[in-house]
Amino acid sequence: MLLRPFFGRMLVLGAGIALGSLFLPSTPPFGAVADGECEAFSGYSRGNDPSQSVVMHLCRSGEDVWGLKNSYGVAGSSSYRLSGEIKDDGLLWMTISHVVADQPSDGWVSCTDDVFQFRWSDTEEALVGRYDSAECDDHADMRVQQHQMLSDPIVLEDEDDTETVPASWRCGNH
Repeated sequence: MLLRPFFGRMLVLGAGIALGSLFLPSTPPFGAVADGECEAFSGYSRGNDPSQSVVMHLCRSGEDVWGLKNSYGVAGSSSYRLSGEIKDDGLLWMTISHVVADQPSDGWVSCTDDVFQFRWSDTEEALVGRYDSAECDDHADMRVQQHQMLSDPIVLEDEDDTETVPASWRCGNH
């Protein structure tokens, strides 16, 4: 009998804590880039161009992530600004927000409708994921490991990140 009021109070307390947590701002889990920080990554992308090397600098503020992706391979080289967000389940979802530079090799043309999806792998200590381009019918597995930045990524703070991708870009070499 004496325990009944105690359990009733505990139930009310537990419900209050659970409801209170719904109204507190939360940052989705994502081990690759700490909130308010920038990190550098390098690795590969295996799609239409299986030789592609990738270097990325990513910055984070809350759930928002943006950065610069440089790619080099048989298809040529490109540099794109990326922007996106960390979803509630920890998935990093990003798209191309601006073309910085593009130098495709003969027979190749760039596509800029790429959608990137990454998850942080603690066991591989890398961002592991893929990109998909409907325009180019290109799908690639990607893996980029974190490494030390040699300088501050000042270019990532450029206001040009808000520019849109030209609609005239087309895909190539299939």
